[in-house]
Amino acid sequence: MEDWKQEHLDFYKNLSEQELRIKEQIDQIIAFPLTTVSALTGALYFLVDNTIKVKFQCFTWFETIFVCLSACYYMSFIIGLYFLLKVFHAKNRKYHDFPLATEVNNYQDELLKYFKEWEGEDETVKPKFSKQFNSYVLQSYIEIATHNSKVNVKRAELFYNAREYLIVCAYLFVVISIFSIVKMLFL
Repeated sequence: MEDWKQEHLDFYKNLSEQELRIKEQIDQIIAFPLTTVSALTGALYFLVDNTIKVKFQCFTWFETIFVCLSACYYMSFIIGLYFLLKVFHAKNRKYHDFPLATEVNNYQDELLKYFKEWEGEDETVKPKFSKQFNSYVLQSYIEIATHNSKVNVKRAELFYNAREYLIVCAYLFVVISIFSIVKMLFL
């Protein structure tokens, strides 16, 4: 019976540690999309600057399409960046961790004091104390794992949304690049 309790405790401890590892993985994958899209945005600015020369007259049909695609690109970029920022700096990023050692020690002291006060100094106090303390530790790990799992799921959803918009940016960049090349070669 005691082995089962230890395995139960180990399971939730490992689960809470796994959620913290997932947190680190999410933090690490944010940099690549942001860098890629920033580079694409710089390249798009170069294309826009070299393709469209602003005149005090109406744009040609080609330039109108080019401007519309560029506007869609920038809107998609801003929305994707918004989701990326929410992944990294949102209020939903608050992770829980195991209580501080002083808090655990204080709980342990109060629990021991309670058992000695109400149960006396006999041999039944130690197993009851251990059972209650292990229950506290187990409950702490369960709460930590549950909360951190919810935070990771929310952050993963936000990252998925950001990635979708940033992929749209990449596709629009390709289309805009093709338009720009056609303009330079044929128009």
